[in-house]
Amino acid sequence: MVTKPLGASLGFDTSENLTLAQYQFLKSRGFSWGCRYVPLAGQSLTSPGVISAAELSVALSTGLGMMFVQFARSSGWTASTGLSDGQQAASYLHSLGVPSNTCLWLDMAVAPTVQLTTDYANAWFEGAVQAGMSAAAPGVYFEPGCPLTAEQRYQLINVQRYWATAANDAARFPTNRGCQLIQLWESSQGEYSPELGVEIDADVSQFDWFKDAAVAVFNS
Repeated sequence: MVTKPLGASLGFDTSENLTLAQYQFLKSRGFSWGCRYVPLAGQSLTSPGVISAAELSVALSTGLGMMFVQFARSSGWTASTGLSDGQQAASYLHSLGVPSNTCLWLDMAVAPTVQLTTDYANAWFEGAVQAGMSAAAPGVYFEPGCPLTAEQRYQLINVQRYWATAANDAARFPTNRGCQLIQLWESSQGEYSPELGVEIDADVSQFDWFKDAAVAVFNS
């Protein structure tokens, strides 16, 4: 496996386990990369939607680059859970043989306060780095309704990468940095199906305002 910065390109994310034929279809339609899910602390490694070593090998065999995002925690956002979740995400990627500089994204659900959000997110970052990820690898996607302003997202969260939602969120582009990934649209289901049996969100990657790009893993 090798890692490469993405620059400007079309990609997708999905919580669905995909087959070789589905990855080949997406590649044939112009997608350059995908982003798949890794488990939370305590979540079964065989839960639906968790990418396995076999699926990762299949995805990479099509020429797609791959990045990874952890399932969003639905409650219990504390520094302790953030640390555990970050450690689990990084440890799982290590078990798959993924290089430490590959982007790993936090799906930050809507915690009720700025303090809970920052406590959880920064502990998650610390846990991911403690468990072997490069300090430049982690990034964050904020779900619509996150209580942080655009400036707070940049000033208070210890990551160097941001992923913008397609939803109506005035703070989705963090002040001073911008985003390296942008979700392309929002639907009532939060996804679309380019063909029967394939459910994804489409995204674009770009250079942020610091001229940095997301990093994906490829076969070669």
